[in-house]
Amino acid sequence: VYRGKSAPEFFGSYICGDFQSRRIWAITQANRVLTSVTEIGIAPSEIISFAEDHTGELYLVGYGTGLIYRIEFPSSSEHRENLTRPRRKN
Repeated sequence: VYRGKSAPEFFGSYICGDFQSRRIWAITQANRVLTSVTEIGIAPSEIISFAEDHTGELYLVGYGTGLIYRIEFPSSSEHRENLTRPRRKN
């Protein structure tokens, strides 16, 4: 469940993805009824895991690359395929 501050329109959404297609969705529900399914992007690699940092921002782990990507939610002006960027090692 997204709890970050960079994309308030997705706050409280369940974020999930498909390994094979690499598609990522935000799902919301109310009173145990599905209210929306929004495709938010395509990962650069097959998704094997998600993670959350201390501020509530989300990351995914790519199977083919072994890299960790920070999920950057698209705004209305961005193309959805610009969803993720590799996290740099410090």
